[in-house]
Amino acid sequence: KMVKSNISSFSRLHAAMMRYFMEELYVIYYAFKADYNSRFEHVLKMQEPVAVLVELDVVASSRKIMTAYDYLLQMYVTQRKTQEALDLAYKLDAMYSSAVGDYVNTSLVSDVATAYIMAGKYDLALKYLEDVREYREQYIKDKPNDMEMKANLANTYNNLALCYSYVGNPHKAFKMQQKTVEYMTPFY
Repeated sequence: KMVKSNISSFSRLHAAMMRYFMEELYVIYYAFKADYNSRFEHVLKMQEPVAVLVELDVVASSRKIMTAYDYLLQMYVTQRKTQEALDLAYKLDAMYSSAVGDYVNTSLVSDVATAYIMAGKYDLALKYLEDVREYREQYIKDKPNDMEMKANLANTYNNLALCYSYVGNPHKAFKMQQKTVEYMTPFY
C-alpha cells in the first residue's frame, strides 16, 4: 500500500509540476504580448497545480508556489483588490521568511511591499523596500550596465519616497526622490 501511495503522490506531483510550468509559460507569454486579461486567466489557472503542491507539502516546490502566488499578488494589485493583495502579501511574507537557503527574490519582496503600500501599511512596506534597495544597490555595483536593474532600483527609490512621505519623514522622502531621478536620468 505504501508503494502505491508513493507512486500516486509522485504522479500527482509530476502532473502538478507539468501543469504549473505550462501555465507559467502562458503567463510569461501574455505578459510580453501585453495581453493582461489572458495573463490573468492563466495566473488563476496556475493556482490549481499550486494547490496540489501545497497539499503534497513538497519543500522543493516552495519557490514555484511563491512565484505563482506572486503572479496572483501582481494581479490583485493591478485590479486594486486591496484586501486580497494584503492577505496574499502576508502569506507570501511568511513563506519567504521561511524559505530554504539564501534564496533572494527582490521582485517578489517588492511586490509584497507594494501590497502593503496599497493597504496603507507604510512602516511594513519600508522594511521590505529597504532590503530590496540594499540588494539592488549591491547588484548595480557588481553590474553597473544593467539598465533593467537600474530601472527597478529607481522604482524602489520612488516607493521608498512615497512611504517616507506618508510616515512623516519628508527629508528622507526627498532624498529617496533624488535617487529616483538619478537612476531614471539615463532613460531620458
